[in-house]
Amino acid sequence: MTKLCIRCNQVRPADDFWPCKKNRDGLFSYCRTCGAQYSLDHYYKNHDKHRAERVEWREKNRDKVRRASRAYYYRIRKGDPKMRAKESARLLTHHAIRAGKLVKQPCSVCGAPAEAHHPDYSKPLDVVWLCAHDHKEEHKRLRRAAKKAA
Repeated sequence: MTKLCIRCNQVRPADDFWPCKKNRDGLFSYCRTCGAQYSLDHYYKNHDKHRAERVEWREKNRDKVRRASRAYYYRIRKGDPKMRAKESARLLTHHAIRAGKLVKQPCSVCGAPAEAHHPDYSKPLDVVWLCAHDHKEEHKRLRRAAKKAA
């Protein structure tokens, strides 16, 4: 099955559209690419309004925010050993950078300003420097590999 995207006027396969119960065919009117671009444009156009709404929501729902924060803290401090190791590695890396024991490097893939990626959390100062985009892609790749292995 194919469908016409009303934004780019291209006929695309149905897999290129998000599901939408409101429409007769069960698919969104924009293709995924156009929908993502529209969302991004809308976000930047209305950034201040959305930020104010988030601040207002946090103030109205302080108990909910506090519970979520405590649950996260509990997972790090007492619960999930993986989260504890991850947080520990992150903090040790941060302190090593501030103390000058570890020097920030450019991204090993593209050369952009980078952040630390820990391939092994048991070695907190053994990091790979990746820009935010490449870091995100690396974690996506690792999640996919873990799903395939399971």
